Amino acid sequence: GALKGVAQSLAFTMRCIAESTLFTRKPERWNALPYGLQMAIKLLAAQHVHTSYYLVLDADVFLLRPFDLSKLIASDPPRAVYRREPWSVHPSWWQGTRAFLGLGGVDTRASFGVTPALLSTWGSMLTTHHVKSALCTQLAGTEQQCMDSPSDCAAQCSARYEELWLDTFGRVGGSVWTEYTLYRTVLD
Repeated sequence: GALKGVAQSLAFTMRCIAESTLFTRKPERWNALPYGLQMAIKLLAAQHVHTSYYLVLDADVFLLRPFDLSKLIASDPPRAVYRREPWSVHPSWWQGTRAFLGLGGVDTRASFGVTPALLSTWGSMLTTHHVKSALCTQLAGTEQQCMDSPSDCAAQCSARYEELWLDTFGRVGGSVWTEYTLYRTVLD
């Protein structure tokens, strides 16, 4: 209703899709925390994007003045503009991300801001691929089924990686990460 009227007045195409189309299984049956779920959605949305880049906003972002695209995209050279937030502001996010992806050490040079953010569609898809790979590697090392039958393990991981990903967020023994720390770490 209301969104359709707004979408028609924009100079670009806007599509609304159900969150459930981003997942192979229904997220409401998982133990995922809503905070982790909304972060994953920003990366998984790349599956439905038909452009090289896409704009990500949080639900708590409001426009208080006319939208100026030059605040998000620099023209010479063309690149996304974001407010850098150094590693030291949230070291546990960066450490959790590296642990989650199976990387050692700490990269204190890492930085990224928050929404609004312009993400590379390819970069987001690469990030979700690395998340799946890391989870499947972890699963293979812990499940007897994986040791007995690697092909069964791969099929199980493919079917469950989203659930495994989101169920680990913020849990005891789980990793604290953000969509942006995952994205930046993978692309670095």
